[in-house]
Amino acid sequence: MIEKIEIKDIATYTNETLDNLSKVNFVYGNNGSGKTTISRIIREESKFPTCNIKWKDNTRLETLVYNSDFVEENFQPSQEIKGIFTLGKEESDTQKRINEEKKFIDDTQKKIDELTNALSENNDKTETQIATSKNKFWKIKQKFDNEKSPLISAITGARGKVDTFFDRVLKENETNKAELKTKAELEKNAKQCYESCVEPITPISNISYSEIEIIESNKILDKPIVGKEDLDIAALIKTLNNSDWVKTGMKYVSLANKKCPFCQQTLPANLEERLNDYFDETYENDKNTVLKLQRDYSNAINIYLGKVNSLLSSSYEQLNKDELKSAFSSIQKIIDSNLNNINKKLENLSQKIELKSILEYCKEIDSIILEANNKIDEHNKFIQNIKSEKQKLEPLVWKYICNELKDDIKEYSDNIGILKTEKTELESEKIEKDIELSEHENILTEFEKKQTSVKPTLDSINKLLSDFNFTGFRLAQGDSEYTYKIERLDGMPVEKTLSEGEKSFVAFLYFYNLLNGSQSSSGVVNNRIVVIDDPVSSLDNDILFIVSTLIRMLFKGLFDNSISIKQLIVLTHNLYFFKEVSFDCGLNKSEKNKLRFWTINKVSNNSHIKAYEKNNPIKTSYELLWDIIRQTENDKSKYDCIYLQNTMRRILEYYFKMLGNKPVRDRIDEFEVYERPIYKALISWVNIGSHSQMEEIFYNERTETNTEIFLSVFKKIFERTNQIAHYNMMMKIETDKESN
Repeated sequence: MIEKIEIKDIATYTNETLDNLSKVNFVYGNNGSGKTTISRIIREESKFPTCNIKWKDNTRLETLVYNSDFVEENFQPSQEIKGIFTLGKEESDTQKRINEEKKFIDDTQKKIDELTNALSENNDKTETQIATSKNKFWKIKQKFDNEKSPLISAITGARGKVDTFFDRVLKENETNKAELKTKAELEKNAKQCYESCVEPITPISNISYSEIEIIESNKILDKPIVGKEDLDIAALIKTLNNSDWVKTGMKYVSLANKKCPFCQQTLPANLEERLNDYFDETYENDKNTVLKLQRDYSNAINIYLGKVNSLLSSSYEQLNKDELKSAFSSIQKIIDSNLNNINKKLENLSQKIELKSILEYCKEIDSIILEANNKIDEHNKFIQNIKSEKQKLEPLVWKYICNELKDDIKEYSDNIGILKTEKTELESEKIEKDIELSEHENILTEFEKKQTSVKPTLDSINKLLSDFNFTGFRLAQGDSEYTYKIERLDGMPVEKTLSEGEKSFVAFLYFYNLLNGSQSSSGVVNNRIVVIDDPVSSLDNDILFIVSTLIRMLFKGLFDNSISIKQLIVLTHNLYFFKEVSFDCGLNKSEKNKLRFWTINKVSNNSHIKAYEKNNPIKTSYELLWDIIRQTENDKSKYDCIYLQNTMRRILEYYFKMLGNKPVRDRIDEFEVYERPIYKALISWVNIGSHSQMEEIFYNERTETNTEIFLSVFKKIFERTNQIAHYNMMMKIETDKESN
């Protein structure tokens, strides 16, 4: 049996629930409110992944649903119709065996249900035991945390989640063969392994200074750079002993207009040319060599000092930074002196200079780096040992944990062992019963095949048609002995000549007979859920009454479990039918308590389900319709035009046709021309039924003006029929009483 239907994100439903379903259930709602959606969900739940049906004891039953889809798929008057197989009454021995097999199958199914429930209970107990043990095991991990014990670091990978820790404890309890040590011993080892730096350190790279060494040994600085000495002017320059002064003064010769820039005497002929010959290409090359040496030396020094400076700002704890800083400072002083000497050489190329070497301090830095790298190497070797120690420590810690939890582990193992044994026995017994059930269902099928026929259903439907004065057509055997066709009394096929009312009635009779039979040749009728969605479309009141009576005839068998139907859900938009089919006269108190009621209302294109517990809402549904009119009168934008129109139609249908039979149709001339289409639309249901022809239906886009017109015409109908007192009462309008 279905206990609950959850309807979410489908059609006009957002998130609604039909809960606490009983044996017999009634759902009322206007056309388009969402009733057929419910019947479709029950019929094929798999097509609605956002919806869910909760079955009692998780046992799904066969569903048999009457709605427009059923009629479309199974009942087309112009086509042959599947036959309905039912069991015959002959061969009492065979019938006796059928009854025996059915009883055995029912008893076996009950036993299977009991085993299924027992397995479910076993599963619940198992989950409870696992949850209890998980919490107990986890407490020792929490104790490590609270004590800030170093042992917590030894169980990395299993300390983050309860489930992971639980599984690891069980595994270690089975496989761990380590020696059991005390907590104090384990914590001492853990501190050594986890409370020091445990990451390897990259050794420091040596800093190259070979280029500096080459530059410092260059002989160009110790060489006087002068011009050619075999020229006549060379003697003079040599006497002056300052070729650099002469070289500097050469630039003034070309500017002195052949006079000495100092004494203004006429210069010797070809002096400038002779000076250029003195300062030849060799002189220039040596000068350029000194310039290049200056640049290279400066670049090499900057690179070297930059790398030394990086070491000074590094995080290497093994590095003696005081000694490194001292060597760095000494090098800087020498470098400053050397660069100053090179500048002097460039100013006086004939002068000899000598660079002071920094190699002593570079080698000192090499020694500092070597000492640091030796310490780093020792650290890295220590790290390798720690990894080995950690690998040894981990199983020792788990052995300690398992020993601390030995009582809890034993309790878990003992209880789970019992539950597993019980589960195995239950599953084995259930498999046996499933096999027995299948075997006897096959036996029953074979016996029923001997007893089944489609003829009784044909005769039953034809008798009902005759009893209810549907004499213009009948069911006959189709071209196949297992099908039906609909024909006129003279044997001619009806094709598409059946009225909507005739088609609706015979389709319902077909479905009604299917409740006691099957479209399968076995004729087997399984326990099933029956859903009937609006079976009274296009039927007049007499047939509507017959349909409601036929449905109500199912109640007794439902309540005493004497039929295969275990639950009934009826959905309708017709107030009169709802009242008739849910009429509880003749039911005892216990049976009345098994009736459930709901209504569906659609507002702003959203369907909402309202439960009425054990009270039939038909007693108040008429008032609910008037509530909509009153709400619209107060807020004319509340309901769309078509919804308001349908609400008014239902009030008029129920009041004038079902209750009072008041004449209302022939008053159109009493309305204004612009009001007449609305008047015709509203009274069409009163005179024709709940589904009039399309040309009778009037629709207009919602505006406050249109809504005003609808409300005005609706009120005038009551005024013209002298029923304004009823209108005032339902609209809760207080009228002044004349005083005597």
